[in-house]
Amino acid sequence: MIIIKKTGYLEYKNLKFRCALGKEGVKKKEKEGDNINPKGLFKITKVYYRPDKIKNNKTPIKKKKIKRKKGRSNDITNKF
Repeated sequence: MIIIKKTGYLEYKNLKFRCALGKEGVKKKEKEGDNINPKGLFKITKVYYRPDKIKNNKTPIKKKKIKRKKGRSNDITNKF
């Protein structure tokens, strides 16, 4: 099980990773753009990474490179 703490860390078994959370934290999702990361159980289907920050690690999960200026947005009209 993967657990995301309010402190901004993702924990899996004995591993701990820094992660970004919405300004309002992890809660029940009401609508897009509410600054909340949804609470629930989710399957990881793809990993997005920046090659200038993280090397291309081997993983069975699909990977997608993103550019330096590409990022997450809470704008409901943004199609990322």
